[in-house]
Amino acid sequence: MYSQLSSIVLSLLVAQAQFASAGPCRLSSTSLSTIVPSTTPSETPVIFTSSTSSEIISTEEASTSTEEASTSTEETTTSTEEAITTTTLALTTSTEEAITTSTEAPTTSTTVEPTSTTTTAAPTATEWSKIIAINPSGVETAGKYVLTATGKMYVTLSTTATGIDGKLKIDENTSRLYFTAADGTIYWATTTFPNNTISGEWMQFWKASDLATATGHYYVTGTRDSEGYLSCVSEGGTVLNTVQLSGNVNVWLVKEVSASFTALRLLPSN
Repeated sequence: MYSQLSSIVLSLLVAQAQFASAGPCRLSSTSLSTIVPSTTPSETPVIFTSSTSSEIISTEEASTSTEEASTSTEETTTSTEEAITTTTLALTTSTEEAITTSTEAPTTSTTVEPTSTTTTAAPTATEWSKIIAINPSGVETAGKYVLTATGKMYVTLSTTATGIDGKLKIDENTSRLYFTAADGTIYWATTTFPNNTISGEWMQFWKASDLATATGHYYVTGTRDSEGYLSCVSEGGTVLNTVQLSGNVNVWLVKEVSASFTALRLLPSN
C-alpha cells in the first residue's frame, strides 16, 4: 500500500516539474486543441483551433472579395455617372444647338410696293411731238393744239393760230388718247358721240376734272395702223372719222364722211 502511494506522489512530482520547466507560454502543439479555458470571464483567453484559423482566412478572403466587389460597384457607379453626365451633356448640347438653330432661323418678310392710284399721275404711253393731217390729194398740213380761255384745247390746221407745245400720247393701259402740255398739264381727247345728233364736232382735249363734271362726254381711244396713221373710237362705242369742214381750218370728228367734209388722215410724228 505504501509503495502504491509513493508511486502516485512520485508521478505527481514529475508532472509538476515538467509543467514548471515548460512555462506558461510553452504550450505544445499537441495540446493546443485540448486546453479548456478558465471559467473566469475576465480572464478568458482567445484561443482558436486550426479549423477556426481556416475560417478566419476564408472570412478575410471573403472580406477582400467583398471589398473588390465594392470597388467594382464604385467603378460601375462612376462609369454610370460618367455615362449619365455625358449623355446629359450631349442632350443639352443638342437641345441648345436645336434652339440656337431655330432662334437664328431668319424670319422671312415680304415687302409689297404700293401701287399708285393717283389719277393725276401721267400715264405711260407712246408719244409724238407733232401731228400731220393729210388730205386725199396727199397735201400735208401740220396740226396745232390751241388752248382756249376756258382751259379746253382743240386741234387746228390754221397757219396763223398760236399753238402750245407738248406731246400727243396713247396710254399703254387704257389706249386713251391725250395731250401733255409743256407745263405738265394733261388734256384727254373727248367726244359727245354717240349722244349728240349733230353731224360732227371739233376734235377736243379736256382736263380730267372737267370731264368728271360734264354730261354726255366720253373718252376717246386711239390706235395706229401699220402705216402709223391714227384711228379714234369713242368709249361710247362709236368709230370716229377725222375730217376737215369746207371753209374751216379745224380738225373735226364725225360718224360718217359726207360731201361736206374732206377726209383727213392724222399721222403722229416726231
